[in-house]
Amino acid sequence: MDDSTKPSPKPLPSQLGPTMQGPSPKPLPSQLGPTMQGVRTDEQLAAFLAGSKPGTAVVEYGTSWCHKCHEMFPQFYKLSKQYDQHKYAVAQVETMQATVSSIKYTPTFGIFRNGKRVDEVVGKEPQKLADRLWLHSD
Repeated sequence: MDDSTKPSPKPLPSQLGPTMQGPSPKPLPSQLGPTMQGVRTDEQLAAFLAGSKPGTAVVEYGTSWCHKCHEMFPQFYKLSKQYDQHKYAVAQVETMQATVSSIKYTPTFGIFRNGKRVDEVVGKEPQKLADRLWLHSD
């Protein structure tokens, strides 16, 4: 293979120069399912809660290193399909400054109605969470 047909190597960030570098883009919320999204900033969480009005929103507060959060996620996702009239979010509290002050344990599931917290489930309690979602269903 001659040099003209080889793909050129990708330049290193230090080789791009100051005009190609810039501020890092803000992370966008990620869509995790039909009614569930991932949020990583306080602003994204506020926008999610504002967008859930009127209605009920459920937020799982967790961290990337929380084993119980990872174990609970498949059940949380299944419940989001069963109670699909609600909106759901998974919030990574290690990247949220304002939110982290009110979270003492992960996972914590906050239940919001019209943007206001009305209930919560603390810990890996799938049946308790299912009961609360049923209770807050219209």
